[in-house]
Amino acid sequence: MSINIDKQKLRDALPLWTIGTRSGDMVLSYFADGYYTSRASSAAPGNSYGSLWTIGALFDFGTYQCKAYISAPGANRGMHVFGFEYHHGWAGEGLIWFQNTAGVYGVGTRTQVDGTYPYTITTLGGEDWTTEKTFKIEWTSGSVKFYVDGVLKATHTTYIHQTPMCLYIETFTLATPPGVEFGIWSLKEFQEL
Repeated sequence: MSINIDKQKLRDALPLWTIGTRSGDMVLSYFADGYYTSRASSAAPGNSYGSLWTIGALFDFGTYQCKAYISAPGANRGMHVFGFEYHHGWAGEGLIWFQNTAGVYGVGTRTQVDGTYPYTITTLGGEDWTTEKTFKIEWTSGSVKFYVDGVLKATHTTYIHQTPMCLYIETFTLATPPGVEFGIWSLKEFQEL
């Protein structure tokens, strides 16, 4: 498969932001057809991580939503579907996210507390995000509420990060059995409400 990445379209789509990307062997992050997309494959030697995040555009307490979908869940892959991260690549420092990991849907909050990195994860049953859904996060100093298509799925009141964070998406696959798997995660129409 060949994908032509139009860097000018990528810049024009979010003119006030700089976008950081993590791509490499069997990993690709790009903008096309209105979606920011991150793909990863476990065919690479070692684990593969693909991600996009904002640099210079940080988001604070508020209500945010986007439309998104993922590829079919698998035992050997994960997608952080929509979220905020304090320092991309150092998740323990602060994180709010929707996820599908190893076929299990969930949401989480995490922040640094006295040199430790505790978190809260709520597993969501009966979900299917393989068709486009609307994801919403309501983030205050005391809680984070997670919605899918207008339905409240979870409320977290512990480990709520207290400073602005970047928007991010991430897809990863693991270099372990059951063999080659692809993870695909796409996001569009991100907005603050």
